[in-house]
Amino acid sequence: MALAVDSTAHKVATVGASDPYTWSHTCNAAANVLLILFSAGQSILNERTVGSASYNSVAASSVAAADDTIFEASSIWVKTSPSSGSNTVSVSMVAHNASDRQAAGYSISFTGAQTTLGASGTTNGTGSNPSTGAISTNVGDILVAVLASDFSNTNTVTSPGVLIFSDSNVNADSDFSAQYVVATGSTTTASWTAGSDGVQGHAVAYVVVQQAAATDATGVEWLGYTAMPPPPPPHRLHQGMLAHTPIPIADPRIPQGFPVHSSGFYRRTRLLSS
Repeated sequence: MALAVDSTAHKVATVGASDPYTWSHTCNAAANVLLILFSAGQSILNERTVGSASYNSVAASSVAAADDTIFEASSIWVKTSPSSGSNTVSVSMVAHNASDRQAAGYSISFTGAQTTLGASGTTNGTGSNPSTGAISTNVGDILVAVLASDFSNTNTVTSPGVLIFSDSNVNADSDFSAQYVVATGSTTTASWTAGSDGVQGHAVAYVVVQQAAATDATGVEWLGYTAMPPPPPPHRLHQGMLAHTPIPIADPRIPQGFPVHSSGFYRRTRLLSS
C-alpha cells in the first residue's frame, strides 16, 4: 500500500488555561501512524510547552519540540498503530495556569507508512519566511511541519505544501499553522510566507513520514528506488550477499502501488543460495 494521508482533525485555537486540550480524530482501519501537532504562545516556557499527548487514552511519543525562547512553541507527537474509529486526542501542558495562553491542535493519520519515522527536528528564528529548510527524503515520503509564530496575521503555506489547518491572529497575537509536503526528490522543504510584521519570532517542528517497504508476490522487499544507469553485466553473488539490482519499470515483479520512476528501481534482497 502506497503512503497516503488517512484523515486530519483540528482543535480550534483557544485563549485561556483550559487543559488538557481535547478533540476527536478518526483513524480508518488501515491507518498505522498518527501525528499529533500542537502550537502554543505564552511568555512562560512551561505554560507553552506540551508535557504529554495521547490518543484513545494511550500515550503518544514526543518527536520534536520547537521554541523561539520568547513566546512561541510547537511540537509533534506520534502514535503508531492507532485505534481505528473516532477517538479522543488529548494534549496536556507542563504548567496549567496561564489565563492568556494561546493554543491550537492538529492531527493527521497515514496509511502505508513505516512505523519508524524519518528525519525530524526544529527551526526557530525571525523573518517573514518560516521554513524547515531542506530535509532529507525519498520520493513519496511526506514531510509534516507545524508552525507557531508571533506574526499576528495569516501565514500562507508555500506551494507545494498542503495546508492541514491554520488559526490566524489568535488573541490579536499568534498565528498557528500545519502543513504537509509530498516528497518528489532527495530533499523536501516546508515553508510559509508571513504577513507585514514578519520580523517576530517563530518556532517550527517537523518530521518525515516514510513510505512502508512494499513486497511482491514472492516476498521480496522493495525499500526504494533511484535513477540508475543500465545494469552491469551479470556477476556472481555469494550466499548471504546483499544484492542491489536495477529492475526495469516494466518488470512484473514490481508490487502494485509502488511509486513509478522513469529510470528504474533498486531491488534489495538477500540471496538464498550461491
